[in-house]
Amino acid sequence: MLYGAQSNGLVIRNNAALRTSVFYGGGGSEVFVNGLLLQANTVENCGGNCYSIGGATGVTLEDSVFLRDRPDRFFIYGTTDIIFGSVEGINVVRNNDFNRRGETEGGPDGCAIDFETSATGVVLSGNTISHSWGAGVMIFGHATTSHGLNISGNTFDQAGCE
Repeated sequence: MLYGAQSNGLVIRNNAALRTSVFYGGGGSEVFVNGLLLQANTVENCGGNCYSIGGATGVTLEDSVFLRDRPDRFFIYGTTDIIFGSVEGINVVRNNDFNRRGETEGGPDGCAIDFETSATGVVLSGNTISHSWGAGVMIFGHATTSHGLNISGNTFDQAGCE
């Protein structure tokens, strides 16, 4: 978890994490990040939400693998690979593999990518989203705040609810 006022040009690359609660949590009130690169990381069995990306601009998340993320015990809010909130600028999520998440089939949430609050300028492309027990991509009803979302060229395989 990041704490502080601001971080510029943060790079998190070539890491593997097994059974973590949160791999990257730098959203909202903790820190503002300008130019975040999350590249070639593998996370398996996240117990909470793997990445919480908020309070940021210029985010790139690419070439990473999210594998079988689920908590040890029932988590009422579900387990999500990436939660976006309060991001601006040009933000890109590309060429990632999201494979299986959520507690149980029909359980709460369990999304690959979840837009919790306002998001501006997010491109989702070239990702494979497989076996989400919630939504593959969930966008809450922020019609007046979220805009500039481009979801194209992704593969959805048994990606949960519509």
